[in-house]
Amino acid sequence: MIDPITALRAQEAGLPAAESNPDAPLVCFPMRLDWEKTRPGVLPDSFPAPTVTSHEPVPDRMPGPVAALVRLAESRGWMVLVTYSLGYEPHARLGTPSAKPKAKWALRMSSGTRRAIAVRTDDAWSSFWDWSPEQFMQRSATLAAFERML
Repeated sequence: MIDPITALRAQEAGLPAAESNPDAPLVCFPMRLDWEKTRPGVLPDSFPAPTVTSHEPVPDRMPGPVAALVRLAESRGWMVLVTYSLGYEPHARLGTPSAKPKAKWALRMSSGTRRAIAVRTDDAWSSFWDWSPEQFMQRSATLAAFERML
């Protein structure tokens, strides 16, 4: 039997008594995407433009470790394209620009159907990747491991 209050609420809502819900509607926490929209973000216009883009010519002098890796890769039959950029990196969590510009050197390598890339940020190597049609992208944890892969 349906209690009289439920029957009354159902009648007022124009619903059959079995389908009515006498409780207050369910209130949920907003999804992360919704509450992130309420936080002040970094406007694209406020982000500083790069000082040097990777489309510009590479400086005549490159750091010793970059030049050494280029020589090693070429000696093992890899074709190497070197690019350089200088600009502000976004903060990983906040998206705000870094305090000072960072220099990045990228070595884009190919040997047949194999591809590899090494990136040096300021004075340290920051990533090493290689892949091919037969092998999914694979990250090398160290410079030594990347050199062995070459």
